[in-house]
Amino acid sequence: MSGVNVAIEIDIAKCDGYASCILLAPEVFDFDETRNIAVVKASLPEQLDLTEIDEAIRNCPRRAITRV
Repeated sequence: MSGVNVAIEIDIAKCDGYASCILLAPEVFDFDETRNIAVVKASLPEQLDLTEIDEAIRNCPRRAITRV
């Protein structure tokens, strides 16, 4: 989806590093091995698949991801 402003946040206090978000939306999420948590990539593609992002949000076992 182009031209849409999307902010994705991960609550690092809730994230336990299950990495399901990375499996569902690898172009958006990455794994920080130092902190053992998922993170939002610093550079996101212009064409974001909001369906994949929403699926990652729904499947986060700790409910640590939000889209604003």
